Amino acid sequence: MKVRLQKPLSRHNHKQTMDKTPICFPLPEMPSRKGRSRDVTPARSTAVSVATLLFLLALVSPGGTRAVRAQTPEPAPVNEARTAQKSADALTHAYATVNGVKLHYVTRGTGPVLLFLHGFPEFWYMWRNQIAEFARTHRVIALDMRGYNLSDKPKKVKDYAMTELVADLRAFIAAVAGNSKVTLVGHDWGGAVIWAYAAYYPGTLDKAVIISAPHPTLFQRELRSDPFQMQASSMMFMAQDRRAEAMLRKDDFALLSRYLFGSSAKPAAYTSADRKAYKDAWAKPGALTGALNYFRAAEISAPTSSKVQTARPAVTLPVLTVPTLVLWGDRDPGLMIGNLNGLDKLVTKLTVKRFPAGGHWLVHDEPEAVNRAIREFITAPP
Repeated sequence: MKVRLQKPLSRHNHKQTMDKTPICFPLPEMPSRKGRSRDVTPARSTAVSVATLLFLLALVSPGGTRAVRAQTPEPAPVNEARTAQKSADALTHAYATVNGVKLHYVTRGTGPVLLFLHGFPEFWYMWRNQIAEFARTHRVIALDMRGYNLSDKPKKVKDYAMTELVADLRAFIAAVAGNSKVTLVGHDWGGAVIWAYAAYYPGTLDKAVIISAPHPTLFQRELRSDPFQMQASSMMFMAQDRRAEAMLRKDDFALLSRYLFGSSAKPAAYTSADRKAYKDAWAKPGALTGALNYFRAAEISAPTSSKVQTARPAVTLPVLTVPTLVLWGDRDPGLMIGNLNGLDKLVTKLTVKRFPAGGHWLVHDEPEAVNRAIREFITAPP
């Protein structure tokens, strides 16, 4: 077993992640059974999506993904919207119809395929710094996942179940890479999909890089045993509220802007062009609903007691045999460091790199360091 951990875990570091006052989505007060307004705890996690996404993996089973014929990628219409970011000038925009949905992606460079998967509330554009770096040696592809930006946005909640997300990825890889193996890089929701996909389809992968997304088995354990993680995860029911779209859209996406740009360790890293690109993506018809449907498909509600957590069936995936790099921010307010304890028992070829001052948005806050870590990992012998 190959394990490299950058620094030992400690309970002191574990508690440090709660020091920073979190940004939260304000939930409307709901009447209690006694007619009083429910108190909404102010100490909510900034990383709402991270705290919820991995419960979806309990839905994935070896036979859970449907075999779907991958179709030939289609070139994008000339008049499709493009961002103004200069780094995107050399990109090719294209589409692939797979698993019954038309997915938009960008690609640049030649060589082995390096496929990037974004999380909430982002889109392919989050990988702009990585595209510029890795297109020198790879065919880089950054996908708009279903429900986001220029990709199709199925209307039914069930169309966003983890089984569908894994089926999307399986068919997309076949469409763009054929029988060649690829390396996957995912953040947040993208990382969640990779945990499941890599466990069940290791033969299609060279390596996997997972950023700010815990293994589902360990995440469930932490929810059961760690009050810090339970507190950080207490926003899990936000997406279930029928008013969620209106709350996120209000005042020119003020909450989403605060969640993404405002909670970054380096808000100045986002240019005016970057912010406009994100708001344009959020404003696409159906985009907010598509993003929220990832959570709704899981029918997740906030944990209310230790008994509820104990009653949940254990989340299990096959032991991961694909060489895997985990990038982790120690100060991610939505994910406690305890989620790393025991990871080496679930991944046979594991490398963990921790960022002591890093939060949830490592890709934006530390792009050069993230690029170096990925480069060192993908060029090292398996």
